[in-house]
Amino acid sequence: MSELKISTPIVGVGVMVIDCENRVLLGHRIKTGETPTWCFAGGKIEAHESLEESASRELFEETNLKIDHSQLKPFVVMLNHENHRVNMTTGLFVQLTSDDIKQHLKITEPHIFESWKWFSLDELPMNLFAETEVMLQFWKKQNINSNFSVYPITL
Repeated sequence: MSELKISTPIVGVGVMVIDCENRVLLGHRIKTGETPTWCFAGGKIEAHESLEESASRELFEETNLKIDHSQLKPFVVMLNHENHRVNMTTGLFVQLTSDDIKQHLKITEPHIFESWKWFSLDELPMNLFAETEVMLQFWKKQNINSNFSVYPITL
């Protein structure tokens, strides 16, 4: 009889911040042991957090941008089938109504992110983190990476 191996699922959030010029915020991720990529702020959900609370916390921890969790709107759930364990990410977005908050943007985790930059949806960098790429494909109504299943959220 083969042993049943149980691995802990990864449940996370990704945060798409859209500025007044309809550009998205991407961080250049340089985490040791990973190929450098561009990605949205995000991370794992902690116990007793809502999706919005987790997204607000991760955004602040990684960018120093303070967004009230009530402003964050979930729009897609993604399952990454490339991973050896269940990897589910919920994509949330916030549309900035003022550029004032952008003055607080800074690198808070230099061992993970080298920089944060704003990109037009038509001029995105090539080397996107997989979940970020799928969130953007979904948002732009493009074909989705075949290694993912996506589930739209309508509010």
